[in-house]
Formats: sequence, C-alpha cells, structure tokens
Amino acid sequence: MSNSDDIVISGISGVFPKSENVEEFKNNLLAGNDMISSSSERHNKKGLNAGLLKTIDHFDYSFFRINNNHAQSMTYSAKILLEKTFEAILDAGYNPQEIKGENIAVIGGVWDLNDEGDPAKYKKTETYLGFAGKMAFMLTNRISQWLDVHGPSYSVNTACSSSMYAIDHAIKTIQRGQCEGAIVCSSNFCLTPTEYSPSTPFLSPDGTSAPFDVDANGYVRSEAVVVVFLQKRKHARRIYSTIIHSSTNSDGFQENGSGFPSIKAQINLYQQFYQEISLDPRRISYIEAHGTGTRAGDTAEGTSIDNFFCANRATPLKVGSVKSNMGHAEAAAALCSIIKLIIAFETGTIPANLRYNKPNPDIKGLINGHLEVIL
Repeated sequence: MSNSDDIVISGISGVFPKSENVEEFKNNLLAGNDMISSSSERHNKKGLNAGLLKTIDHFDYSFFRINNNHAQSMTYSAKILLEKTFEAILDAGYNPQEIKGENIAVIGGVWDLNDEGDPAKYKKTETYLGFAGKMAFMLTNRISQWLDVHGPSYSVNTACSSSMYAIDHAIKTIQRGQCEGAIVCSSNFCLTPTEYSPSTPFLSPDGTSAPFDVDANGYVRSEAVVVVFLQKRKHARRIYSTIIHSSTNSDGFQENGSGFPSIKAQINLYQQFYQEISLDPRRISYIEAHGTGTRAGDTAEGTSIDNFFCANRATPLKVGSVKSNMGHAEAAAALCSIIKLIIAFETGTIPANLRYNKPNPDIKGLINGHLEVIL
C-alpha cells in the first residue's frame, strides 16, 4: 500500500534536442525521430554532430525580476533553468506563489558551465553581477531566491551522473525531514564546436549514437535543460511516478583508469539496492540503462545487468537508452532518462532504441537472449 510520505515526481519540464518541451520530446521519441543533428545548424562547421536545442537565447528577465545588467551576464543554463522550474511547478498544479516561504530544496546537477554564450551578445564584466551570473552555485541559489523558498540550495558535480546524484540528494534530504519537497534541475550545452570534435576522447568519430550495437564507437554530446519537482505524496496534486529507493557508490581504484567502469562495483550496488528494499530483481521488466555507446561503458554495464538481473530469470529483460535518440546530455543525462520513463508510463509505450542492428559481442546477455533491446 502507498504511504502518504512516499516521495513522488509531481511536476516535470524540459527542453531537449529538436524539442521545445516534454510534449515535443515525447512525440519525437515515439515517432523514432533522430534528434542528433549537424553542428552546421548553429556553427559554420561541417562534420560535427550533436543533439542541439532549437533556441537558446530567448529570456524575459523582467518576468523573473532580474536586473537587465545581471541578465546580460547570466549563462544560458541560469536563464533556461529559471523558465523550466516555473513550468515544472505549474505542471505539478501549483502556483509558485503557493510555495513561497516553504521549506523546499533546490538541488542541481552541474558539470561544466560551458555556456557563457556569444561575447558579442553577452557583456563580459568584472563586476559582482558578472561574477554571480556565471557561477555554478548561483544556478540553484537564484532559483531559491526567486521562488523565496528556504530549503537546502546547492549543486553537485559528479560528471555524467550529476543529475542522478542530485536526485539521490533530494530524496535523502526529504527523508531526513530537512525539506518537504525538492526541485531537482540540470543542464548541458554544446556551444563550442571543439567540445564535440570527433577527436575528443569517448566521442564517436562518425557522430553516431548506437548503444549496445556492435558498431558503437563512442557517444555524441547533447544539450538539455530538465527540471523535476519531488514532493511527498500527501502534498502532491499530480503524480507521475513514485520513487521507491535510491542508492549510489563509487568504483574506487581502477587499474585501467577512471574511464573504465567496474563490473564488480555495479553489481555490488545492485545487490545493496535490492536488499535494502527487499525486492526480487526478477520482478523488474525494463531497465533504462546509462548506455552511452562507448565500448568499455556498454560492456561493463551490460555485463553487470546480465549477471545480476538475469540469473534464474524466465523471460528476457528489456533494456534501452535514450542516448540512442538524442545523444548524451552528460550532467543532465539521468533526468532525460527519467523523463523518457515517465513518457513510457503515461503512454504505455517504451520508446524504441535507434541504431541497434547487431548486438555488441562483448555483452553476452545480448548474444544469449537474456537481454532484449527495445526496438
């Protein structure tokens, strides 16, 4: 039975490659549209691919009661996160004025603030406003200040898992009684072509995103700005999904380096997670994988999922990765995956993976039929 203190996702909002909002993202996913495009759409550079947002330079600073000079120095992340936070609160059925003064946390997943924008458009200044407009701590603090909420307000940086760690922090902060709800937000931008050059380590040299496939050769970078509103069930006016549990760990020392994930550490985390909630992993019907398309990452993740979830399993475990559709949104990747799953819950259809033709032979679960990629 559900508990009134269960943590639920009550509001969502976001902007994604070729998708101005969650609805357009849903339509692109369900239609199997490729959201990765050539960077020539934004830069005069050919041969570079990325998942790019349609528009990034529209912002009504007066609506958010921000000084014009300050707005000129703010990053794209700072601006769009404010907009999407407003939308997520509305989506949850609340007027932002209703949570004014409440004990609501704002926790961000931040990696690299590589979105200072075009120097020709955005004034570079040594003043306090210029400094505050670009700093990572202000991404969440500004949201808390605008909403006038008084819970914890900070960002975490764990690279590609940043927004997942932000979710984990939010859950535990609510469970400890430090706040009644939490806004979790993250963003990622690809504004400089050199940042997604095929010569960059881990990136696909041919600009394709093909998780689980034999031809997967790296990932394609992607832009996204995503916000989710977490509340206790008793306060929620809308419920997209219930968060049962959350847990994290670290690989520790790796002989080959930090870019090679540990199968053992991933299995240990699965064991800990399912023991803590006393749930038989054979009851899981689908896993939205990290699935970046790197050989080392896909092999380690696919092997750990196979070894833990598929032991004594009667039917194949279905798997997928939204990165095949839109590329890798890095800091915001986990929130993009969560939005995909909510779309699946709402429509009854799990969006298909793109570019999966022949299984990666290093993932034995794909070869022996233990794992089935959604097509």
